[in-house]
Amino acid sequence: MRKLDPGVELAHKALGQRIKRLRQKKGLSQNDFAAMCGIGPRYVAKIEQGETTLPFSVLTQIAENLDVTVFALLKGIA
Repeated sequence: MRKLDPGVELAHKALGQRIKRLRQKKGLSQNDFAAMCGIGPRYVAKIEQGETTLPFSVLTQIAENLDVTVFALLKGIA
């Protein structure tokens, strides 16, 4: 993966932390959450660590399975 702008990198990490917090709040393991979203558990780990970019389709699945809107997830109000 190419090096991201530091501001973008921080945004990815913040989004990953929000996703992890919401997943844990729902009592879901990374494996269970990955299965619900139709992605692999290693991909969930990379998302939560802010180490990957997300296609909108994956972001939509994640938000849906966390019972929040994509807007709330991105904005940090979830």
